[in-house]
Amino acid sequence: EATVDRQRNSRMASELLARELSQAVIETNAPPIRFIGQANWLYFVAPVAPFANMGSDLGEFGYKYNATSASFVRYYAEPSEANIGSAPKVCDVRRLDALTIMQSDPPTLGSGSVVAENILSCDFTYYDKAGASVTPWDSATLNNLPSVVEMRLLIMDAQKARSIPAGGPAYTNYLGRYARTSTTIIHLQNAQ
Repeated sequence: EATVDRQRNSRMASELLARELSQAVIETNAPPIRFIGQANWLYFVAPVAPFANMGSDLGEFGYKYNATSASFVRYYAEPSEANIGSAPKVCDVRRLDALTIMQSDPPTLGSGSVVAENILSCDFTYYDKAGASVTPWDSATLNNLPSVVEMRLLIMDAQKARSIPAGGPAYTNYLGRYARTSTTIIHLQNAQ
């Protein structure tokens, strides 16, 4: 039962992120559309329409690990009026300041929804087309998307998560016995 709980939690987070992140886009001309990846959060723009009647499918996404609540949270802002019409690359001014958007707590990017709970840690690693690790990643300076994003989650089932020791050797031993690492590799289709 604990294994099923952990796998379900991991699968929900990784499948949703992979579906949206794999379609991320950037625009290096002004105004830029950026991809920013840090160690425990990432921000991107992707043509993923969550609703059938939307005038444009270009939306803003942020995924962030919340250590306080031991959760992995998805943030989404639907396309602004600036993205609807004949020039969908025109971007909302919020994209120009994506670092500020995601570093605030909680991020000022739409409403957040928890996609996985009982997450003890989250680490993102970004790889260029040569396979070199580059973390953090900012498309404003690197002029490209990463070719691959690796996400590692340290997950515990709900029952065991309620009894985690406060710290010290007991905490380390407890994690060793009951926590598991889930790794997801995501290939970005629009990386060059």
